Amino acid sequence: MVNIRKVVVSARNATLYNIDGSSHTDLFGANGTLLLGHCNPAVVEALEEQSRKVWITGRLDTDIRLEAVTMVERVIPGSHYVSGFYSTGMEASEFALRAARVLTGRKDLLGFAKSMHGKSLATAFLAWNNPHGHGLPGFVRPPFPSPDQAARVLEDLDTVLSRGTTAAVFLEAIQGSGGGASVDASFCHHLRELCTRTGTLLVADEILTGFYRTGPLFFHERFPLDPDIILAGKCMGNGFPVSTVLMRRDLEIRPQMLPYSTYADNSLAAAAVSGTLREIERLPLEQMAARVEHQIADHLNASVRDTLEVTLFGALCIINTGDAERAQRIADRCYEEGVLISQAGPILRLLPPVTIEEELLEAGLNTLDEAIAASM
Repeated sequence: MVNIRKVVVSARNATLYNIDGSSHTDLFGANGTLLLGHCNPAVVEALEEQSRKVWITGRLDTDIRLEAVTMVERVIPGSHYVSGFYSTGMEASEFALRAARVLTGRKDLLGFAKSMHGKSLATAFLAWNNPHGHGLPGFVRPPFPSPDQAARVLEDLDTVLSRGTTAAVFLEAIQGSGGGASVDASFCHHLRELCTRTGTLLVADEILTGFYRTGPLFFHERFPLDPDIILAGKCMGNGFPVSTVLMRRDLEIRPQMLPYSTYADNSLAAAAVSGTLREIERLPLEQMAARVEHQIADHLNASVRDTLEVTLFGALCIINTGDAERAQRIADRCYEEGVLISQAGPILRLLPPVTIEEELLEAGLNTLDEAIAASM
């Protein structure tokens, strides 16, 4: 990540205001959570209203939670339901992991290398080795099935899943933190058939990509893919800490899954969801995401000229520079010129709100163009 030197005191939509009076155009969106921008009035109003009523009640139900569930289930496929609201994507992934084991009676789990399902010991080990050397038995991690590797990965999956010991396959269809690789429709079709045949649950991780970040409601609709469990978060609460696990309707929540935690289903999170969903229903988000995508594409087509690897879907853009030092120079120059982007190793990410003003995005992309040119 770019070395942050300013102190932010307030924000509106896609602009961060710093304590020294300067400002930055925010093309990072707090890890892509702010689909509707900072301090969206509808979300602020919902949180303010709820903050004067009740914040958290433990296991006791609240009217705002019921309202949030109803609003989410109004936009998701009718085949699934909201199992509960959690605080982070990692917590949602952990619950899905436990749920899959209880539902199938199996212990093994499979994830793909360089994906991101969270940073707990279990969720991280689905995608990469723990740096302290602690392994977990029964976790299988094949290479990510990008189109050039999909056939070989499917052969290996057939061998592993046919043993009948794998509870679930976790799939992040586009690697939002791992470099931008994505699967194709053929792989999704064969994976769904394989999971069905072997009694393995298919978990689609849409924590970053869900709720219109990439254009459609979920990224997996592009293929399409029919997952048993969907993980969602980030954009669903527009920056407020909240996530959910959407379960296929024939999958029952059981106490052995440990479905509750201290902050699960809290009223403030539910209010953030309700406020966000009200705006989502009001706005033409697919068209707004498409506008952002076209604007970014116009710039990168001109500035990159096949020298960098770009993944772009809606308001999610991942640029692989192939060089961590170059990526750092690009991010630092953007920051010095008043534009915040995400940088980790050789990867740059743009995750602007779809509500960003066209002129502001244009100016930010001009700055990015100049930074890329200066880095060559």
